[in-house]
Amino acid sequence: MANRYPLIIDVNDSNKIKEIPVGDNLTLQGSSIVQVQDITATGTINAGEIRVNGNRLVAQSFSELDETPSSFVDSEDYFLKVNAAGDGIVYRSLSDLGNIQLDSLTLSNDIIPSVNASGSIGTDQASFARITATNLKGNLLSLNNEIVFNATTGLISYAAIQGVPTNLSEFNDDIGYLKVNDLSTTINNLPSVSTSSITVSDLLTLGIITAEPGLPQNGMIAIADGTDWNPTNSGVQTMVVYLGGAWKQIQTA
Repeated sequence: MANRYPLIIDVNDSNKIKEIPVGDNLTLQGSSIVQVQDITATGTINAGEIRVNGNRLVAQSFSELDETPSSFVDSEDYFLKVNAAGDGIVYRSLSDLGNIQLDSLTLSNDIIPSVNASGSIGTDQASFARITATNLKGNLLSLNNEIVFNATTGLISYAAIQGVPTNLSEFNDDIGYLKVNDLSTTINNLPSVSTSSITVSDLLTLGIITAEPGLPQNGMIAIADGTDWNPTNSGVQTMVVYLGGAWKQIQTA
């Protein structure tokens, strides 16, 4: 099978019939070439669209496109991003994508920072309206960044509690109890006593107890219930004082 060349009429050479010269183009504007077996080109085929068997011809693989990565090596779990120059596409990790704006985000697993104890969810200037969770683990801060609940100790700051006493005694379990200084003042203001009886001009309001206090000390005052604890065998509630190794009844005036 021989190659044939189109014949043309050369209007610039007395309308002679010639083979198409090298460098000239064959114009078929408004017409088509049909029933062609094969097309071989040594240059570029420019067309608005090329179809093969009715299917639009596209690149065979992503790596064959211009201005894209040439392979997928070491790009697992990466995303595509337009490069900084804005003239190509590159692979980048999610952390390298910069700010991402979303209307909503639905997750089935975890959000984990790449560096421990880094990053924030929301800021002081752009905060979330509400965070709903089954468990919250960590410190609880006030709006002035003071720790209200300390996650390390598991304790709430005493200063953060409202309604607690402002004047506390030196006892560990101090709410509702006397201060040491107040108790000392009360004892010092008691009148002098003898080993047999005590006369007190002002009635002291003391709690009624049903068992002898442990390790009583000289001058200790108590009110015995007279039943479970009856140190003077009176059988009734009795104000007593510990003197000389024994409990003595106090006579109230």
